[in-house]
Amino acid sequence: MISVLLVAASTIKAQNPIPSYNVPVAGKATFQETPTIGVIKYTDEKRDINVQNNGGGTSAPQGAVITVVIYRLDMSQVLGPYSVQEGQTLSIQIDNQRWGVAAQSNYATTMSVWTSDNQ
Repeated sequence: MISVLLVAASTIKAQNPIPSYNVPVAGKATFQETPTIGVIKYTDEKRDINVQNNGGGTSAPQGAVITVVIYRLDMSQVLGPYSVQEGQTLSIQIDNQRWGVAAQSNYATTMSVWTSDNQ
C-alpha cells in the first residue's frame, strides 16, 4: 500500500494545496505545498504538518480511517504510513522544504491538512 500511495503522489499532480480544510475523500487524495512567490525561507526551524480526519458520517464499523504518507516533494524523505482515526489529528515534525501528503480511505470522510506556519 505504501508503494501505491507514493506512486500516486509522485506521478499525479496534487489535487489539493496545503492548507486545505474539510476536503471530501473517498478513495485517494493528494495534497502538496505550493511555492510562495517572493518568499524565500533560509531557516532550519522545524514546523508541524497536521492531518485531521474530520469524519463524514460513514457507516464504517470503526469509523473511517485514513492512511497517510507524508513525503518531501523531492522524495528525499518519506514518513509513514500512519493511520488517522475519525476525529483524530496527526502532527508530524517536518523541515522548511516543500512537503506533500498522500491519503487513502476505504470509506467516505473529510480531511484537513495544514502546517504550523499557516494555521
